[in-house]
Amino acid sequence: MNNWLVYNSFLFAEDSGAELYILYWCLVGVIALCIPASIVSYHRCEKRARLIIDTPTSKVKGVFIGLNELKGHVVLTDHLISYLTDTPCCWYKYKIEEHYTRTRTTTDSEGNSKTETYSGWETVDSGGSRVPFELRDDTGRIRVNPAKAEIDGDESLEITRSRIDDIYYDKGPQQAISGSNGRRRFTESVLSSNEDIYILGSAGIRRDVAEYEIAFDKQDELYMISTRKEEEIQSKYTRGRLLSILGGLGCVIGLPFMLEFQVNIYPQALTISMISAPCFLILIMFLYVSLVFNGLVRIRERLIQAWSIIEIQLQRRYDLIPQLVASVKKYIQHESE
Repeated sequence: MNNWLVYNSFLFAEDSGAELYILYWCLVGVIALCIPASIVSYHRCEKRARLIIDTPTSKVKGVFIGLNELKGHVVLTDHLISYLTDTPCCWYKYKIEEHYTRTRTTTDSEGNSKTETYSGWETVDSGGSRVPFELRDDTGRIRVNPAKAEIDGDESLEITRSRIDDIYYDKGPQQAISGSNGRRRFTESVLSSNEDIYILGSAGIRRDVAEYEIAFDKQDELYMISTRKEEEIQSKYTRGRLLSILGGLGCVIGLPFMLEFQVNIYPQALTISMISAPCFLILIMFLYVSLVFNGLVRIRERLIQAWSIIEIQLQRRYDLIPQLVASVKKYIQHESE
């Protein structure tokens, strides 16, 4: 206990300067903000994972109005060429980074100047584009409008080139950044023809043709187009949920001990941590149960919608049969005459 107080006094002594004091409170603030951030991150990952799990995979022939999960191949219908690799595609995204080495001079609280050298990569150009395409499976095709979709494509290019290479100035800016080392890194992701994709989005009636299309809907929680498999996407969200829980739990337990340096709460820090950690886990369990319940409600609504579509089709057939019988009778009468 005495050693702890001695270390605390030494850490925040007047001779240590105000920079260490400011750094300490910044660290405390970051840890405190990480707690709600981890809760939001867990809620986002869990919500998306439940949405993928609760939405069954449909065939193109079985698509109906509302949220659908589809798997198939890309069929290009519009002309789009990627910027870096000149690849025919329906979506691409590129980024050009330039390597630099710079120096800076800093002055501490005592007025001593220090010059240091640092380096890194700076983005000098980026962009992308997308056009509608068709998804094809073993039952047919359907148009996909990728506007406002979260697209996750495979990286088709990642190279580093110097000034002597043609791509350096042909695709990159003509002007160099401050402290440039003459090296640029080019990366590009594309969605090309016949590529396997996974789509989670809403189907609706096209405005120009009486056909279905997959497009962005304001009521949807997620509109995703990905080259990854469904299992890989779920694994990504599972890792995100686990990291969010572990990170938030670590911050909840560590925050009282961090405050102990400046606020005299010893030995209450251990007690606060033992209380706050279960409360954090209870909150996570509450979010999980609420999302599972919302998923069950969503499945019920999809079932009601599916039955209503079946009833509409049966009613249309029921109304069509008498008309067909009447037409056949008139045709028989016409032939007999």
